[in-house]
Amino acid sequence: CPATPGDGQGESPPSTTDTPTLDLSEYPSLSTPYDWKLNKSQLQLVTKLAQKTRDYVGNHMDNPSGSNFETRVQAVSWGGDKSTRWWRPAQGSGLDGMDGGRLLAAYLRIMKYPNDLQSNFPFKLCSQTCDSEVALAHTLEWREKYKPWLLTPSAIKENADGFIYHHGYSPSAEGDDSG
Repeated sequence: CPATPGDGQGESPPSTTDTPTLDLSEYPSLSTPYDWKLNKSQLQLVTKLAQKTRDYVGNHMDNPSGSNFETRVQAVSWGGDKSTRWWRPAQGSGLDGMDGGRLLAAYLRIMKYPNDLQSNFPFKLCSQTCDSEVALAHTLEWREKYKPWLLTPSAIKENADGFIYHHGYSPSAEGDDSG
């Protein structure tokens, strides 16, 4: 979720020293095919988080439509191409053979593979820490509601002044980067 700047009503924007930052420059495009080299414990964390996320979304998250986990994640796209799934089903081997494997590996890599699966992202939701599956379920819910993959190039251009939300550029793994 994007941070909300102060509204001029006596609230000041958060200090940059109070807000944790992530240096993403060391990571290649996380959505593109990348030859991940995970050790056994990292692969176990990906598997464990996949199951915990499925369980959390299925048992603890509001679901007004009554859809199951698979239906919900299939309806959520990654970026500019509706055919590029956010939570990719298992296909092939390695991370591609794991349900949601690349997404979860990217998330855990950014979070530095916490053995306890505790996270401080998103910052407002997890300001102290929270379970990683809660953070991922929150992201799923946000993507379901706001559908950021539907932004047109003109909407992205209009956002140059910050009137709508679009964060960064992340090409899809399927190669259609038209936005």
